[in-house]
Formats: sequence, structure tokens, C-alpha cells
Amino acid sequence: MQHMKYFLLLLCTTIFCQVSFAQNANRDAKKYRKAKYLSVDRLPEFKRGNSAMFEYLSDNIIYPKEALINGEQGVVFVIFEVDTNGIIKDIEIAKGISPVLDAEAIRVVKSMSGKWKPGVKNGKLVRVKFNLPVRFFPSPDLRNAAIRENKRKQQD
Repeated sequence: MQHMKYFLLLLCTTIFCQVSFAQNANRDAKKYRKAKYLSVDRLPEFKRGNSAMFEYLSDNIIYPKEALINGEQGVVFVIFEVDTNGIIKDIEIAKGISPVLDAEAIRVVKSMSGKWKPGVKNGKLVRVKFNLPVRFFPSPDLRNAAIRENKRKQQD
């Protein structure tokens, strides 16, 4: 049930992924940073499709107990680049919530590296940068369980 809630939250969030820019695969690294496209012919895609990506995120995000106990929630915006080999690079936080939630968002995005089909522009593989919102909104049951567990540990 908990995974289903995360899955639905992630599904809604990741639909709003936006392509920030794509870069030509045949240029040197410095020119990669400068070449920007408004669109690409084919966006990078998780190898098993978008629903598999949502499922992967849902199954692999671990809500940090510290964040649950402190009532931290919200959306972490993670920017990353999918290169011409489907490898995720240059992961950074565009807008974070807290160090523990930001670290969890980065961890789960890093774990997706190599599981992507690269983007295509004019028949050539290109690097594409994404802004992926990762939502952290725990169910009350999950938060209450973490608080109860924390109280038990403090009593021992």
C-alpha cells in the first residue's frame, strides 16, 4: 500500500519532467555545455518505459526516518543529464527541502544511471538535461510509525 502511494505521487510528479536542453554528441565537452536546443526529436527514455521508471522510483525511494520524524516533506527538484550512452551525469539539486531528502533524491536518481535510452535530435544521439521533481509526501501512517519507533528507541 505504501509503495502504491509513492508510485501515484511519483507518477503525477514525473509527468511534469521538463527538458531543459539537449546537446550534440559530436562536440567536445566545452561545446556540450553551450549547445542548447528547444526540443529534441526523441527524449531519453527509461529503457523499460515511463511506467517502469515510475515503478522503479516508487520501489527504490526510501523516505529517511529523520525526515519523517521532523515532518519534512515537499518536492526536491533534481537536475541531471542523460548522455549519449544512457548514463546519468551532472546530478544536482535545483531546489531542495533538507539535506536528508535532497541526498535521498540524488541517491535514487544515481541508481537509475545506465538504464536509459539516449535522446535523439536530427538522427544523432544527444545529451539531454532534465529537471525531475521528486515528491516526498509521506502518509500519516508512515510518519506515525517512524515517530513511535523513535520514541521506543529513546526509551530503551
